[in-house]
Amino acid sequence: GVLREKFQVPTLQQLCMNLVMANLEAVESFGVIAPHLQSHMCDMMSKRGKLDATTVQLFIDPELTHLSLSGCATLDSEAFDQIPDKCKSLSHLSLTNCGRLTDANVVSIAENCPHIQELTLRGCYRIGDAPLNTFCQNHTQLKKLELGWVNRITANF
Repeated sequence: GVLREKFQVPTLQQLCMNLVMANLEAVESFGVIAPHLQSHMCDMMSKRGKLDATTVQLFIDPELTHLSLSGCATLDSEAFDQIPDKCKSLSHLSLTNCGRLTDANVVSIAENCPHIQELTLRGCYRIGDAPLNTFCQNHTQLKKLELGWVNRITANF
């Protein structure tokens, strides 16, 4: 019960992730890692205030097929421009609560990441109809589009 939870031994994965977080300035790249670990690292970095335009580069890799960035409220448009510039093999992209993602970023992703089949833009409140229309027109193979808390979407979409 309570005693067991209080003295829970961390897993090897948790220890490794904490070690990476403690030495983040020495990390050159995460390379291709499992999507759930990538998402977990991003969450940890975001919660600790370590996710910025420099550290987001750790997630950017030309070989990536899945990219999940969440809680990226501090990332600006230029940081998001790195995705279509360097991750052209993406098939799954999740940008949850990335409030500074712009229409121009979405259009650039639409034009430069032709393989995306799943796109999540929950909490990306600056996104409007036009870039999503462009995205859907460019991605006929799109299987899943997940939106939520995107206030600028109208009935015209």
